[in-house]
Amino acid sequence: MRKSIFKLIAVLFALFTIVGLSSCAMSKANVYNNWKNGSSEYLSKDHIVEKISVNDLINKVNKQTKDDKNIYVFFGQTNDDSSRSAIKIYNEQAIQYEIDTLYWVDSEPVTKSTSDKNKMLEKLGVSKTDIIPSIFVFSNGTIAFDSSRPNIQNNEKLSNSNVYLAEVAFKGLYDENGYYAA
Repeated sequence: MRKSIFKLIAVLFALFTIVGLSSCAMSKANVYNNWKNGSSEYLSKDHIVEKISVNDLINKVNKQTKDDKNIYVFFGQTNDDSSRSAIKIYNEQAIQYEIDTLYWVDSEPVTKSTSDKNKMLEKLGVSKTDIIPSIFVFSNGTIAFDSSRPNIQNNEKLSNSNVYLAEVAFKGLYDENGYYAA
């Protein structure tokens, strides 16, 4: 009887593991396909981008403690040329800087939803939701870096280079107020 129970538990554990891994792989494939446009691939198949909703991001940020790693978020949409070039660069840079996950919030539904806009602005502390692409860094449950802030947008060096902007975000080259500090 005990052996049967252990076998059943082992089989259930194996099933849950397989289902979990396959859903993770499907999610990764879906994100890849979202960013693929004809023969143009904006993400590599081994990308680290994970799509996240505004509500899930709020929950993740609210649960973040000072000991947790930073949460890196890309805000853009698949039908925007500047977002396409940015996602490619941000993914490559994040991998280079050994970031585990770069979350992607699809800005298209957010721009159509007043509720999601307000959540981004008020609950997450994002400066603007009309500037895409944008990159955000959350640390200790609050926003630490926001590329949509006017001080970033008015800085010619930062606003014109996705590579440099990714470096600032991923290396933490900003002060406690989110201002460029390098």
